[in-house]
Amino acid sequence: MMKRYEIPEAEREMAEKIKTEYRLFRYKTLSGTPKMVYGSCRRICFYESIKEYFLYNEQISRDFINASRGCSKIINELWKIYLKYEYLKADTWDEIENLLRAYVDEHKKCTGKMA
Repeated sequence: MMKRYEIPEAEREMAEKIKTEYRLFRYKTLSGTPKMVYGSCRRICFYESIKEYFLYNEQISRDFINASRGCSKIINELWKIYLKYEYLKADTWDEIENLLRAYVDEHKKCTGKMA
């Protein structure tokens, strides 16, 4: 059973990882040539949408928080899921929540854990 204090700590940890990853991605991407930046537009929009979702959404799935705990590059892992499943989108919060569910499902497949 999970203790009450563990989830807020996990949420803070996840938020910090996402902020750091986003800042690094932004720095690296915008440091490139205009051609490289233009070529990264899709990924830039994706990272921006994901960052805003985690910044403003107060009800992030506990399953996602638990599944992403050991991951250091959460947005990049979501990007991989996004590319793997062409039907997934990341423009609205509902679409991002579907993406998070797909991430959790992938995590369960890899670890063999059931919810």
